[in-house]
Amino acid sequence: MVAPFAYSVKGTVRARMAPIAEELVLRGHSVHIVIPPWDNPQEGGKTQQNNGVMYYHIDIKEDSPIEHLKLIWRTIKKVQSLSPDLIHAYKPIGESGMAAAYFTLFSKCPVVIDTDDWEGDGGQNKRSQRSRLVQILLHLQEKFIPRLVDSVTIASRTLETQMWGYKVPPEQTFYVPNGQASDRININGADSNIVRQTLKIGDAPIVLLYTRFFEYDLKRAVDLFVRIKDQHPNTEFIVVGKGKDGEHDEFAAEIETRNLADSTHMMGWVVFKELPNYFAAADVAVYPFADTLINRSKCPAKLTELMLAGIPVVGEDVGQISEYIEHDVSGLLVPSGDQQTFADSVAALLADDTKRESIGKSARDRILTEFSWSSVTDSVEQAYKYVTN
Repeated sequence: MVAPFAYSVKGTVRARMAPIAEELVLRGHSVHIVIPPWDNPQEGGKTQQNNGVMYYHIDIKEDSPIEHLKLIWRTIKKVQSLSPDLIHAYKPIGESGMAAAYFTLFSKCPVVIDTDDWEGDGGQNKRSQRSRLVQILLHLQEKFIPRLVDSVTIASRTLETQMWGYKVPPEQTFYVPNGQASDRININGADSNIVRQTLKIGDAPIVLLYTRFFEYDLKRAVDLFVRIKDQHPNTEFIVVGKGKDGEHDEFAAEIETRNLADSTHMMGWVVFKELPNYFAAADVAVYPFADTLINRSKCPAKLTELMLAGIPVVGEDVGQISEYIEHDVSGLLVPSGDQQTFADSVAALLADDTKRESIGKSARDRILTEFSWSSVTDSVEQAYKYVTN
């Protein structure tokens, strides 16, 4: 496997590649992950093994544009040294995309590309701070490299359609959404009282927003809080997460403007081992999701974590959210942008203990049956069998 960027900072390697790799090891495969850690150079040069998977972090020697080209070549040479039977490169852009193109053109080794985001024009290019030259390069990589390789694994139905639009034959695309493992989050041993006592919430109902802030309009999310508060005045809100471009501070300022500061607890980034306590304390989680191409393409891992924790979620019916949530069974779906229906749905759950318990249980069961890493990896192996046959 060839990673798109470093193990830490972003989530693709540790939250998507690693679980699939570990599941493949359990099935008898030998899996090596080669990582060009451009966005976290201090990881460079390290070699480690974790749960049977070998990780090779390519060394980065300098911070310059030419280093990208050198890093591509070092990545290619490392992959060659491992004599793989198959190469699975994650993301068709950057170093991993170029390595995939090289091996497709200049070796007989089967190559699979994974795509988990709409990276080019219309997608991440729209919100990135990349130069226009880099945006054009990434757009062209995303458009043409999947046509070269032998097969494509895709994380969302929208990306599946994107690949078809780029002339990738449907039989070469394999749907591989993000999954979860049963032991990743377990709130049975968590203590909700820690959160309630620390924040001095008492027995008030708690609505959780677990977020990175950029998937929706911040003022609209705060307006949702206001509408919920109108129906349940004693509701307390916990916000877990931090945006990378100052969104956390913008959200907090809007909370202050709307007079919600006394009942909204901005926790910022919370280390993973402490998340179960916050999940256990929450009565309902909200998942706002604007109807944009970027969001339709995403496969939101945070949603799967909330459902795995057994929290009843109310989410906007956009893209993959409706793949995970069965309305009124494993969560509640509301039309995107319908603020009042969103607030009414949350209020109804807060008033119905039995419904919350039923939906929370069904949410966890759905993730562990339909979206376990074992089930997801079945599709990965189908892609491998396709290219090796």
